[in-house]
Amino acid sequence: MKTTFTFSLFTMALSFSMCLYGQWQQTSAPTETVNALQANDEVVLASTGESNFLVSSDHGETWTPSGTGLPPSSLKDIISVPGTQTFYAWTSDGIYKTENNGSIWTEVTTSIENLNFVYYFNGFLFAGAGYGANQGLNRSSDGGQSWDPITNGLTSNGVDCMAHDNDFLYAGLVGTGPGTEPGVFRSSDNGTNWEFASTGLVQDINGLATLGDRLYAYTYSFVYYSTDQGASWEYTSGLINGIPIIQIIPAGNHLLACQFTGPSKLENNSNIWEQWQEGMSTMYASAFTKDDVFAYCGIGSEGIWRRSLEELTGENELGAGKEKFECVLSPNPVVDIAHCRFDISQFAFCKIEMFDITGRSSGMLFKGKPASDVIQFDLSYLLPGIYFFTVETENQIIARKIVKL
Repeated sequence: MKTTFTFSLFTMALSFSMCLYGQWQQTSAPTETVNALQANDEVVLASTGESNFLVSSDHGETWTPSGTGLPPSSLKDIISVPGTQTFYAWTSDGIYKTENNGSIWTEVTTSIENLNFVYYFNGFLFAGAGYGANQGLNRSSDGGQSWDPITNGLTSNGVDCMAHDNDFLYAGLVGTGPGTEPGVFRSSDNGTNWEFASTGLVQDINGLATLGDRLYAYTYSFVYYSTDQGASWEYTSGLINGIPIIQIIPAGNHLLACQFTGPSKLENNSNIWEQWQEGMSTMYASAFTKDDVFAYCGIGSEGIWRRSLEELTGENELGAGKEKFECVLSPNPVVDIAHCRFDISQFAFCKIEMFDITGRSSGMLFKGKPASDVIQFDLSYLLPGIYFFTVETENQIIARKIVKL
């Protein structure tokens, strides 16, 4: 039987959706300073000042102390290998690897001192060192067991960041002494040889990212972009001058930048940043990352906060401005088994999640490519009461009310 929704119920669902996705919300992580964050799929890893290491396997809903094998000191940063359970983390003098989403770590190298960054690309691990025998850019083809210095074409040992697109691997350099030249460099052979790709941007580069046809680079508190793979550069405006940028991350058709004062967003075809800080109680950010559902931010001594990415394309507004797909839930009220029916020809991916009336997740019911027009899920684990579930596709999200008997 098709469920009929009144106007008031539609308004309730809309309000619920806006509340859930329209601002930053504090997670249950301990309220302490966050040094590093990294997410991959539903797993989020965090290095903190007191608990040392935390893992969440449900998009930040719950956190568990973990990190067996990691040093007791705070990590500098963490990266993930897309499509796997592998992460790399590092201190100033050691790189560590996990292949089980952060539970058990092994040290892969201690031969590189004063590590600035680690980057994974096309089967290679790259590491930048500030001084010592391995000063400059290093590359490993065996997961960090052995390293080769990379110097061909680079004009400085101060390599601080990397990014890539379909054609090039990019490196951002800072000047480290007389005769050195900072800027953006690029390589078409996995980092063996480099060429200068920074005309008009001969500055210390602290971070890089690619999105669409744009290559982005940030200096201390400014973000620049290139539409010709580094041959020329333009300036973006709207960030706070003099406040350091700690990270830039592509998210959908937006670029997110996080300064110490909090995150901002930039539509890919725009040159003007907008603040993206609604709901934050303290404007001091220390770490920033995202997965396919949320952005995460370490805020002062208030732990880890998150915000839905769907709103960046307006999907949280029940597909405002788009033709909404039809979705039928039955039975409703439900005892145990419910069915969600829709036309799968309209999209190739969907995610169905249940929430209680306070907005907390009550379980991910489905995530992936639907095999048929009907998805069945068992709600016997829920206590009787009123719930909402959201159905998210590639370009919109809708919310529905369901009563559990």
